[in-house]
Amino acid sequence: MRSAEGCRLCAKGAKMVLFVTGLCNRCCFYCPLSEKRSKKDVVYANERPAYSDKDVLDESVKMRALGASITGGEPLLVLDRTIYYIQLLKREFGKKYHIHLYTTQVIDKKVADELSSSGLDEIRFHILDKPIRYRDGISYLKNAGVCVGVEMPLVPLPFMENRIIEIIKCLDIDFLNLNELEFSETNYINMKKMQIETENGISAKKSTEFANKIIDKYKRRIPINFCTAAFKDGIQLRRRLIRTAKNIVKSYESITEDGTIVRGVIEGDIKDIKDIIGGLPFEEVDGKIYMNAYLLRRVASLFADKNVIAYISEVYPTWDALEVEREYIKDYFEDSHQSKN
Repeated sequence: MRSAEGCRLCAKGAKMVLFVTGLCNRCCFYCPLSEKRSKKDVVYANERPAYSDKDVLDESVKMRALGASITGGEPLLVLDRTIYYIQLLKREFGKKYHIHLYTTQVIDKKVADELSSSGLDEIRFHILDKPIRYRDGISYLKNAGVCVGVEMPLVPLPFMENRIIEIIKCLDIDFLNLNELEFSETNYINMKKMQIETENGISAKKSTEFANKIIDKYKRRIPINFCTAAFKDGIQLRRRLIRTAKNIVKSYESITEDGTIVRGVIEGDIKDIKDIIGGLPFEEVDGKIYMNAYLLRRVASLFADKNVIAYISEVYPTWDALEVEREYIKDYFEDSHQSKN
């Protein structure tokens, strides 16, 4: 089945995730939001806390985004803010910059008109009330040219199957997205209370089986897309990281096949080190020297008697540059130990 435009861009790693608030008027037991975001009125562009328009726009440029997905929390609880960001992004990047939004809210014509006139391209409803209550809002949005879909987590319990079947039968939507149910630090206890189990610590048992059942039965009635946890983490996120890394990598850094960035790092008393490596490309950042990892291995023994440490650092190309692996240079430490004894 043909995927929604928002899904196609996400699959390319080309969508910035704009988290406009952690506030929410729902209490879904399977909500995976972290404690630093859940129920807090904060804004993030991807992993970056956004305190200004510049933070949001810079993050989009950094990853060469072709669009944004607006999420929360519940974005429509801060409707003015949500509309402001849609207009900001469209004004800055043009009409082709694709924006989709997630919501659980039943909306009226006024809200539908505000969203459509702001430039929203696509909306995805997470249905938590009787599906029939969403019908008018969906009609208003579709008449205004907004692509309308439903996106639901595949909770392997009877109530969710009944809800999805009712959605398919009574709502005139353009697509249905089914997400593999995932465990997180914040929903783990609640999932266990509902007797939902996991085999790998990430996805729920029977969630994929549930998806196949729905797809087999209803794929001829509506376009259905199943998004697995493995796809989101192993492909979608990886492609976004690679896309970002290619845009921000420094001349002395290298990019791995997973989209992480590798560089050599020297910390400590580095005054004399600059003279030793002066002929090589390097950068001083926050009192550390960053340089090519291969070259650092080659020259590390030259400053073994200095009061520094040298290592190879692998980081995400994200705002926080989260370090995923650190390898101290073995030969350097051996030489350093011998020189001090």
